[in-house]
Amino acid sequence: KITAHGDYAHEFKTDVPLIQAKFAAGDTVFALQGIAPSAQVVTGGLGAALQRRFSTLSLDYDAESAGKYLGHTLTLTYRARF
Repeated sequence: KITAHGDYAHEFKTDVPLIQAKFAAGDTVFALQGIAPSAQVVTGGLGAALQRRFSTLSLDYDAESAGKYLGHTLTLTYRARF
């Protein structure tokens, strides 16, 4: 069995996250500023599975692209019924 999938997402709120915090033992407030999220995120992948009566072996590849980020995932799964 061969599968393929894809997805597109658009983020409408792309404000830079800002977190303000302080340590429990102190009054000094500090801030951590994140990076702006990408407005466009595209994901896609391919998979193949070999199914037998009591077991399944599958191999899946996924990719995610968001701005300058490109992530890859390769997953090998073996499932057995007992």
